[in-house]
Amino acid sequence: PQFVFLCVQNISIFVAFSGLLKFYHATRDDLAWCNQFPKFLCIKGVVFMTFWQGMVITGLSHATFAPADDPAEWSRNAQNFLLCLEMLLFAIAHVFAFPPDEWSPGYRTRMAERDAAGEEHGASRFGDGIALRDFARDVKYMLEKRKRARVKRR
Repeated sequence: PQFVFLCVQNISIFVAFSGLLKFYHATRDDLAWCNQFPKFLCIKGVVFMTFWQGMVITGLSHATFAPADDPAEWSRNAQNFLLCLEMLLFAIAHVFAFPPDEWSPGYRTRMAERDAAGEEHGASRFGDGIALRDFARDVKYMLEKRKRARVKRR
């Protein structure tokens, strides 16, 4: 029964992916200003990496590859560990695929001008994308606030 379920799930994911790929090709020119291909890859990557990876790990665990007494537990632990690592990578990819600039006024016009000039899309700098300066400033503020609170208690 589990094999049949996996086959049905695999077919439904394939049909959904092919439909999304057709949708992408149909709207590619209309949505060129927002650079939708990296967005498509990020979202679909999360879904497909999770599904296929889980299938492969489950298969390996039942093929006596699992170095544990309980193959199902080893399979779950391996899947959870790899998902944690992958989500970190996908979170970094999302910073570049979904820049907040797209929602600023005049973005579409600026992108059309960049396309005309032959420039590339995407985040301008890595630091701008992850806002390290803002993070450091917030940490410093919180530490100073905590220090002031300790001084007041004395």
